Amino acid sequence: MGLVDLESNRQVKNILKTVRDLLKAGDYRNAISNLCQTVQYEDVDIDLMRDAYELLGKILNESDGSFGIDALPMLMSASWYEDPLIDMNVSIALNAMEQQSLPGSVLFNSRSKILEWIITNTGEFARVNLNQISSELGLDLSLIERVINDAIFDGDIIGEYDALKKELMVLPFEKEKRQLKCIICYKMIPFDDPKLVRCKYCGSAAHEDEILQWAQISKNKCPRCASELELVRGI
Repeated sequence: MGLVDLESNRQVKNILKTVRDLLKAGDYRNAISNLCQTVQYEDVDIDLMRDAYELLGKILNESDGSFGIDALPMLMSASWYEDPLIDMNVSIALNAMEQQSLPGSVLFNSRSKILEWIITNTGEFARVNLNQISSELGLDLSLIERVINDAIFDGDIIGEYDALKKELMVLPFEKEKRQLKCIICYKMIPFDDPKLVRCKYCGSAAHEDEILQWAQISKNKCPRCASELELVRGI
């Protein structure tokens, strides 16, 4: 890091103020979304970045790691600073994510069953309540909710999920026509990209070089299911 840039400092201070207000309101997702903006500012006072990573650790701790995927840009950028206090808060965040994550074997065994049910039992713009899926498949509602949110992110299904109503509006579509979203950088990956890899257990897609970089800071754990990272190529 070079000389401190005063304008960057001002921007980051404003972000941190917004994040603290969101945190007081319990809006963890938007708090992390705003917090991740701090990494785009170069030459910021290290104390401000320490504050940012302390807030990140606090948010993931309070939310039991529920928004760890949203925090990936910050977690991936932590090594830039080479700072022990930042590293400590990254460890806190990673531990919270690991506590939240379902065992990879549970996701692996349930994912295909749930997606197959959706594709078989829904049509264009169909609405389905997750309690119905839970009842018919005999699976825990929170597990189904987790799998569906992951599948929407990944591009396995096109849909919108209403967490309050526990209702999914979904349009299944053919795997061959889709692009997948990288779990690390959030950019789309064509299904025939030779750099496309997926977690064997939860199906998360990523660019190979980016997921391997993540593995170096996460003790070789998948960022979504926290299983020992085992990658498979393609779809």
